[in-house]
Amino acid sequence: MSLPGGNGEPPPLPPLFPSLIKLGRAVTARNVDHLLTVLLRRRRHRLLAALASQALANAIAPTPRTHLLVASALLDSARPRDAAQRLALASRTASRRLWDALLRRACAGGGDPCHALELLSAAIEDHGMVLSPSTYRDMVVLLCAHGEVDCTLRVFDLMTRRGVRTGKAGAGLDFYEKVKSQFSGFDPGLVTLTSVVHALGLEGRTGEMAELMREMECKGMNADAVFYGSMIHGYMSRGFLMEGLREHRSMLEKGIEADVTNYTTVIDGLCREGSVEKVMGFLDEMERVDAKPNLITYTSLVGGFCKRDRLEDAFSIVRKLEQTGVVVDEYVYSILIDSLCKMEDLDRAFSLLTEMENKGIKASIITYNAIINGLCKAGHTEKALEISEGVAADNFTYSTLLHGYIKRGDITGVMAIKDRRLKVNDAWSLFHKMPEMGLRPNTITYHTIIDKLCKAEEVDKALELFDEYRKDSGFSTAVVHECLTKALCNGGKVDMADQIFYDLVQKK
Repeated sequence: MSLPGGNGEPPPLPPLFPSLIKLGRAVTARNVDHLLTVLLRRRRHRLLAALASQALANAIAPTPRTHLLVASALLDSARPRDAAQRLALASRTASRRLWDALLRRACAGGGDPCHALELLSAAIEDHGMVLSPSTYRDMVVLLCAHGEVDCTLRVFDLMTRRGVRTGKAGAGLDFYEKVKSQFSGFDPGLVTLTSVVHALGLEGRTGEMAELMREMECKGMNADAVFYGSMIHGYMSRGFLMEGLREHRSMLEKGIEADVTNYTTVIDGLCREGSVEKVMGFLDEMERVDAKPNLITYTSLVGGFCKRDRLEDAFSIVRKLEQTGVVVDEYVYSILIDSLCKMEDLDRAFSLLTEMENKGIKASIITYNAIINGLCKAGHTEKALEISEGVAADNFTYSTLLHGYIKRGDITGVMAIKDRRLKVNDAWSLFHKMPEMGLRPNTITYHTIIDKLCKAEEVDKALELFDEYRKDSGFSTAVVHECLTKALCNGGKVDMADQIFYDLVQKK
């Protein structure tokens, strides 16, 4: 596959590249990627192609980003199929992220819908990619903006067939209603209607779910277990247990076999409302129809027993699972630990935490927050603070600790937590406190602070810190240069990025 360019010889390379080649091992694929990024932003596609080819010829192996940059140049040159072929050269582990990025580029700025659709087709049909919901959303927005309703419906059907959930049920329903009202011949199939009933359930529009079912029955359409599962979940998640149970019974009466997912949906709804006694009958029914409960089913049951303060029953289920070889995950442990802490049984909660560690199950901040909250309520704020210092605390952690100190009237503790929060959220302030602590920044320190500043779009502060970094001749790593170069390119300061890149070469 050829790269973007004319019919003649490749254009002359930037004068910087021969110098890079002479440096041999000092030149990395990342160095080349940053220069390719600059050229892409300047829309110098032919130079980008030539540089990528020369880098490969000089044994500088392309990274996944290299493939994305070259594919982006091909896409910008109105060659979506060639762009797809180039991106297919990247490793499978990085493929989804790269395809999402390239498709977003195709949709950005009111892009060409034909090129975007061609690229989408190549990604899904030719290369079997599973794309993110946001990529599909961008595609739908682009097609709608160009009035390509037929193409939009094709993409929408493709999303529903692949089970894509956009996370914005209301927006999806608005789009569905708009198409339905504008096109008299619009006749959605069961897959599309299943997505619609799922979205209605998420929005709590249970009356419209029932109306949709009546419309389907009038048309002679038969629902399947997946459709009923979405409908039952909509009722159960809103606390309408009787309606959910009625639909479950209706499904069985119509001869539609319920699977593990259907039963788990019912069991989860009952457990959320604390109706665990009714659950046992469904478990017996599952056994009769050979629908074996899975970990999700039992997790719902554990949560239901804990909600009713029946911890021994919850523990009994967990031990039974372990005896059958089922690996209990961190979520189940977090439910048990949270319940123990609420009952102020901290010794047992810590025992479970130790059990998790012994089994190699890593506790998340959610589990630690349950422990910290329990300790604070029991008046053991210092112990809670000690635990929090060993984990990546979040806002709930700090709020819990602050509440614990305020409850004790410990103003010093309150100020300490506020100061700690400041250090986490303000890397710039922390960096300038280092001399007072007798600490000297090293390359890792500079990279960490510059990276945080760049991500916060504080590029001027990052440049100020970079000048200080550059004066120290003991540091010559490319990591800091690369971080800042990327931020400058993203901010449109390409000339300044060139200077930073040249500074890296001079240091080598």
